[in-house]
Amino acid sequence: MMILALDLAVISIVLFCGWRGYKNGLVRGAFGVVTLIVSLFLASVAATAYSKEFTEILSPFVGGIVDSALVEVFEEGIPDGISERITGVTDRVTGGVSESGEEIVESDSDADEERSENYNAAYAALRRIGLPESSSDRVATLTTDSSSGVSIPTLLLSDMITE
Repeated sequence: MMILALDLAVISIVLFCGWRGYKNGLVRGAFGVVTLIVSLFLASVAATAYSKEFTEILSPFVGGIVDSALVEVFEEGIPDGISERITGVTDRVTGGVSESGEEIVESDSDADEERSENYNAAYAALRRIGLPESSSDRVATLTTDSSSGVSIPTLLLSDMITE
């Protein structure tokens, strides 16, 4: 019964679109398709040309959203599940193995602990504002890395977090 209803719905849509196409004419329909393609192309060109300006405009707003989420995380505390879910944060942020295969020696355990806490807070705030786990992990790792010096809003507005 459900399949019959679905079939009737699809047939109705196809008949309606066919009737409208016949009524509007081939030339008008062709111009509609060409207009759609040209519009999408011009939108892509404009987005590429003006993305830097829009990023500069949006950065304070994104910064405010992230700051609010961080304040909430600090007021309420980092959720327990985040600390248990994230294992080896210190290794990912400051230690582990370099690209050449050499083991990186951690120099200051207080600094490492602070980076780990900062990572957890950044991760919790990013999850709070709705970022997926993988993007939150990537942005939190990059912002707590002492050599990157990149802020969370800058990373959120960049292409670095796209998968």
